Amino acid sequence: GKYFLDPANPAVQAFNLSLLNEALTRYPDLDGVQLDYIRHPRHTSGAAPAWYGSGTYYDYFGFNPVTFSRFEAETGIAAGDLDPTDPTGAAWDAFSAWKTANVTGFVRDTQRLVRGRSPDAKLSVSIFPNLEDGLSKMQDTRTWVNEGLVDIVMPQLYYTSFSSVAAIGDPFLDQVRGKTVVYPTFYVPHLYNLAAGDLKPEGEGYLRYAASRGVEGTALFILTGGATGVSEAMAEDLRATVYGNDSRPTHR
Repeated sequence: GKYFLDPANPAVQAFNLSLLNEALTRYPDLDGVQLDYIRHPRHTSGAAPAWYGSGTYYDYFGFNPVTFSRFEAETGIAAGDLDPTDPTGAAWDAFSAWKTANVTGFVRDTQRLVRGRSPDAKLSVSIFPNLEDGLSKMQDTRTWVNEGLVDIVMPQLYYTSFSSVAAIGDPFLDQVRGKTVVYPTFYVPHLYNLAAGDLKPEGEGYLRYAASRGVEGTALFILTGGATGVSEAMAEDLRATVYGNDSRPTHR
């Protein structure tokens, strides 16, 4: 199964920060830290996806005594006013904003810890490229970028259709480029045939799209496959595309 720890719980934040502090202490030469799944599962009404089981699990995420107690104390709004089957109105909007602020607060605390322990290390985030979709899951990328809380954003352009990559990627890049370093992230099986060990016909298009938008680099999600030698073959094919020129990562 899949589990989410409630970001609005101070004990959860303290636990995660303690793990990060341990890593930064043990490995002071780390190049950086990445936050993935830095969000809630979802915060709008509707049934959960089949792979999460039946019911509306998402809608009740954060419905627990610790979160309710903090929400009521900090906002003066009664938790009993929240109805996950009808996520509208002032109470629900306040709950959304409060939970979003808790996630952003964790990002801010993470940046402070990284800066204090390893000033040269970079903080990156793997995020939804549709910023409104991200907000529905309490992921406020705009604020993180505008406040300079993160050094690198990695929009997850995990789309099988190249037209979808451009349709979602273009608006995102228009909003954040020039404010932070951007590494569009592609899902390897969408651009590379892991079984055959060769680049798919549309694969180079994904990579050249990123280059055409003037971003600082790209990232690949799920880089290795199960077949022996796939990584080596993939590296050779990528060197024949946009990765063939000599370059140095902008974060080093």
